[in-house]
Amino acid sequence: MSQKLNAKNHIYRHEVYLPAEEMILAEFVRPPMKVLDIGCAATGRSARLLREFGCDVHSIEINEAAIAEFARRDDSHDIFLTTADMSQLPYADDSFDIVLIAFHGMDYMHSTEIRQRAFREFSRVLRPSGRLIFNAFNRLGLVLTPQGLFSPAYLKVRLKHILSGSFLKATFTDVNNLELRQAIPQSIIREVKETAGLDLVYATNQSGSSRNLLLLSLMASAPYYVFG
Repeated sequence: MSQKLNAKNHIYRHEVYLPAEEMILAEFVRPPMKVLDIGCAATGRSARLLREFGCDVHSIEINEAAIAEFARRDDSHDIFLTTADMSQLPYADDSFDIVLIAFHGMDYMHSTEIRQRAFREFSRVLRPSGRLIFNAFNRLGLVLTPQGLFSPAYLKVRLKHILSGSFLKATFTDVNNLELRQAIPQSIIREVKETAGLDLVYATNQSGSSRNLLLLSLMASAPYYVFG
């Protein structure tokens, strides 16, 4: 079996459009806010989006090869890039108006101790009125989501996920052999509150069509969360 991928050896190169992400940023981001984008990967997708909103964008990535690849792109200009670990941020207290961990960046963090250290770091570098924004896999929603019901390939992956009992575990291995964490929304909300002292502003599905926490808990495969 090939080696499982993780944040240090996986180079993420996908370009995805997530309506919820853009909706959230449009609601909370105003120029010239100072924003920390965590996990720019090789495309800098979210960092470039934040720049379009007129922000002062600082972006970190733990994978040196990925951030170097993004730095070579012509569209990486005006984004301050740093190789760093999200659980040990190289920034002063109260530095940022927004901390964004886009598209499953938090799910690379399997260790409870390290993940909670990261949440405390986010709280430390956020200004008092700041917002923490991220999304995360929901182990119940991965099973019950209506997403992909008409895709034979997606249904095959979901059936394997159910039959293997993966949805009952703290982590699962995706189709790319990437090990990722999964947790129900209530657990995530409680963890952020207890470790970082941040309250949930709202959560939404990836389409941005619902903020009903009960529905999200049951049917959203990877909700987006806003804390402050």
